Amino acid sequence: MMTFRDRGLPESAGEKISLPSALVIWDMQEGIAPRADRYAYVRDHVSSLRQAAQACGVPVIFSQHFSLPLRYEATGYVTSFWRQSGRPDPETMRELIPFGSAKMQFVGGLEPSDQDVVLPKIRASFFYGTPLLAVLQACHVETLVLTGVATDRGILTTARDAALNGFFPLVVSDACGAFSAEDHARGLAAAASVGDVVSSDELLAAWKGRASVK
Repeated sequence: MMTFRDRGLPESAGEKISLPSALVIWDMQEGIAPRADRYAYVRDHVSSLRQAAQACGVPVIFSQHFSLPLRYEATGYVTSFWRQSGRPDPETMRELIPFGSAKMQFVGGLEPSDQDVVLPKIRASFFYGTPLLAVLQACHVETLVLTGVATDRGILTTARDAALNGFFPLVVSDACGAFSAEDHARGLAAAASVGDVVSSDELLAAWKGRASVK
C-alpha cells in the first residue's frame, strides 16, 4: 500500500478486498436475471459469495428494481426507453417491472434474509434516489463489491458512481452477467477503467480467511 499525504492508498485489488467492504447483489430478480447469458452460472457464484460475506460479517445489500408508471416518468427517460424498445409508437410501451409484480421478486435461492439490506430503486445507478450512500457510511464501508445482472448496465453505472463517491468498486467477473457474452465483456472492460475486476475465487479466499479469524 502506498502512502499519499499521510494516508494509506491501496494499489492492488487484494488490498482493497481487505478494507471494510459491502457486497451488492444487483437486480437478481425474476424479470431481469434469468434473461442473462449463463444465468445459472452467475446465480451460483453470487450465492457462494453471499454465504461467504455473511460468514465474515460483510454487509449484503440487494437492489430491487421496479418501474414507475410511465405517465409519471420524465419525458427524457420515456424517450430513451422508447428508443431502446424499438417500438414505432411510445403509447404501446409498458413498464418493464411493475411494482409488486412477479417480475420484481428475487430469484429462487437468493431471497434476502432479515440480516440483509434491500433497497428499491428505479434507475440503473444504485446511488440514484436511494439511501445507499447513508448505509455505506453507517457501516464504514470503503470497498463496494458488485455482483448480479447486468454487467454493462447498472453494475457499470454503479461502479462509476461508487468511484465518484469515494469508494473502491470491485466488479466480480464470474458473479456478474449480461444479456450477451459481448455485453458482459464490454462491461468488464469499462469497469476496469474505474475500479478493479476480480474473480469469485479471489474474494472467497480472502473472506473465508477472515471468517476463520472471526
